[in-house]
Amino acid sequence: MSDLEFTMPTSNERRRAFRAKAYGISVAFEEKNVTCDILDVSVTGFAIKTESLFLKEGAEHSISIQVAGKAYLSDLTCRVVRILDNGIIGCDFRTLDRRQEARLDRLVLELQKRMIAKKKEKDAAK
Repeated sequence: MSDLEFTMPTSNERRRAFRAKAYGISVAFEEKNVTCDILDVSVTGFAIKTESLFLKEGAEHSISIQVAGKAYLSDLTCRVVRILDNGIIGCDFRTLDRRQEARLDRLVLELQKRMIAKKKEKDAAK
């Protein structure tokens, strides 16, 4: 028997896609000239933690995703979907074209590979 367990998400779960921890990934809010580190990212959205007061629930913003300080994806639109008391803000991507979606898929996959490699390193060090 294998140790692998697999369960399908139920319809009442909030996540629609796998979210990867985002090290070295940031989002630039173009109209405000503000850049924030991304906590986690998926093909459907991202989370940040910021004290910026211009972000309001339901508002849409023009953004670009930056990797190691360089533009990776630009001309994106996001909508702020939730603002938590601890300063974490959840945003959804709006109307991605195929190219943008493919690049986001690639980014999330690379971050997921990094997470797996770090977990293996940690397990091997035990």
